[in-house]
Amino acid sequence: MFAPLSDSRKVEKSGFTAWVNEASDDLNTVYVECHERHGRCYVKNSHRIYYVISGEGEFEVDGEIRKVKSTDTVIIKPEEPYDYWGKMKLFEANFPKPKVGDEISLES
Repeated sequence: MFAPLSDSRKVEKSGFTAWVNEASDDLNTVYVECHERHGRCYVKNSHRIYYVISGEGEFEVDGEIRKVKSTDTVIIKPEEPYDYWGKMKLFEANFPKPKVGDEISLES
């Protein structure tokens, strides 16, 4: 299976732009360009993996903040609160593929 960026759905938010590819029933992949902050949230029933392609920033996972840079990987477990910020390009994989409403914002 191939998942070209040209087949992805573009999503623009205030802190990032993402291209979501839903080519598989089992997982989805996302290319993310973070230019500010993602926003604190968690995802029901899915593992989320981030690989830092380039740039640097910080991830907060379950209350712990870590600096990240190119080639670092961050693994988020289901229902684990997280956030990230900085100037970086990320590859994201979600498995199983989240359903509509599975990402829960923790922003006030």
